[in-house]
Amino acid sequence: MAFALHLIVLVAVMHHLLQTQHHDGGSTMVLGHAGGTYAQQAASLATPLDILVATPQKLLQHAEKGNVYYGDVQYVVLDEADTMFDRGFGPEVEKVLGPLRSKPEPAHCILVAATLTKVGLLLAATC
Repeated sequence: MAFALHLIVLVAVMHHLLQTQHHDGGSTMVLGHAGGTYAQQAASLATPLDILVATPQKLLQHAEKGNVYYGDVQYVVLDEADTMFDRGFGPEVEKVLGPLRSKPEPAHCILVAATLTKVGLLLAATC
């Protein structure tokens, strides 16, 4: 289980291989990718990390297996939110946001998009 995960960035498509990056400021980031093995991804999530970048589907897979702990998450960024909704990822995004919204201190949601459809605007209103 990951500890002190403060930021989740949801993306429509991962363009990176699975990797863990350690930064000078002491933060650790994991980039998840469907091409990495599940065991590699789970091992990366078992280490303390601050930032997780993943697709909604991959995040849900790991959350369902207990590999992701939402308790410390303060922010969730929906990068290219318009693309995620255009590709039909709305239900997965809602499943991710549900536990993050229902925490005693709900995570803040940040939408990044070039355009927003009606669905995106509805999500923005509730995010």
